[in-house]
This record gives sequence, C-alpha cells and structure tokens, in this order.
Amino acid sequence: MAKPQGSTWEAIVGAGNLCSILESEITYCQTQKVKVFLSLGIDRTLSTTNSNLTASPDAAENLANYLLENFLSGKSGPLGNVSLDGIDFPAVSDGENLHWDEVVTAINASTTARKIYLSAAPICFFYQNPCIYTPGNPSNLFNEWNIWTKNVPNSLIFLGVVATKEIAGYIDYFELIDDVLPIVRQSSNYDMMFKDSVDVCVKVMTALHRMGYTVCVQDLSLYQSDASMNDPLVPVRCSLS
Repeated sequence: MAKPQGSTWEAIVGAGNLCSILESEITYCQTQKVKVFLSLGIDRTLSTTNSNLTASPDAAENLANYLLENFLSGKSGPLGNVSLDGIDFPAVSDGENLHWDEVVTAINASTTARKIYLSAAPICFFYQNPCIYTPGNPSNLFNEWNIWTKNVPNSLIFLGVVATKEIAGYIDYFELIDDVLPIVRQSSNYDMMFKDSVDVCVKVMTALHRMGYTVCVQDLSLYQSDASMNDPLVPVRCSLS
C-alpha cells in the first residue's frame, strides 16, 4: 500500500518502527479501558499544493486505507501491533476543500465488527482568542463555552487547558476545581482535554481521578504545529470526563 506523502507522514513512517516502543503503553491504557486516538494535523505549508495528504479523492482514500491498515487493524505498523480506538481529525478552515470528509466516510464504512471513534475540534485555541481564560475573571471563557455547548448540543465539546503554568491559558489547579469545572459540568455534552507532556498530564489526571472523574486519553498527537503560533510539538493529549 502506498504511503501518504507529506513532511509529517514522511517523518513518522520514514523512521521505521521507532515509535513501536509505545506499543506496551498503548496496550496498557486500553486494558484500563482508556481510549487511545491518533491525532492528525495539517502541514500548512502544503495546504495549497498537490502534494497534500487529502488534495484529491484518491489521496483521501489512500490516507484512510493507510490509517486503517497501520493504526486500526492490530497489524504491525509505526506504533507496533496495536489497534487504536480512533482518529482525531485536524481543524480545517472553510474553503480548503481537503477531502477530509471522504477520509471520515471511508474509515466509518470500513468495518461493523467494532466501533471506531472519530473526533474533531473547531478552531478555537486556548490562546490568542476571546475564549482564553483570564485569572480571576473567567467570564470570557464561560461565555464562549455556553455558545458552543448550546449551539452544538448533539456533539461532545472539549474544554482544552494546559497543565503547566508557563504556557498561555494556564488555569490554576484550585481555580480549575473550584471555579471552572462546576460551570463546565453543567453542560450535558462536556469533556476536557489537557494539552501537555505525558508526565504532567498523568499527575493532574491522577489527582482528578481521585476526586471521582473518569479519565480517558487522546494520545499520540503526531502533528506539526503552525510555527506562526509558536505552539510546540505536543506528544500527548489527555482528556477526562
């Protein structure tokens, strides 16, 4: 099967099975009933060229088949012999016409033997946007949160936060517990997503788990960030509900 072309995928598949060291960790998470996703992204430098991963219906089908074969089948792939629970798709701006809908359709129609989870996020980052959290004044965050949860009632809405105070948009642990979570949990379609290193996410999620939250993970976020946003490469996305 042809490998999808593009700098991000070439980096992943061109390094052999170096990422297969994650196989045991993925397997362990799944034995603990934790859902593990492969999170995709877009190399914006390729978004207007014919070399883009989803520049045509054929390219979209090829990408879908590659994801199914190498990450969702349980066969040997870049992450070892694993069968991930789902795929997290990138935020795509209107008018880009990158055929992601055809990738979703192909994956969704691939099997009825088991459930494959598909997720996506709207473009509303925790930084540089009106929805950013302001210490001591969370009104902007709550206003935007209410708009999203009320206007998209049949979809799960994630509140994305960072887990270290050096990053913009950081919410103090006690403020998160005392001020933010009580409001967020009033929505029937809420979930949360921590964006940081594995160690930091695990520490925060362990503490929240002890308080009665159910922990799940969106792992292996292998995407290239938009350099103009100064967003570092994030290896893991941790979610909880």
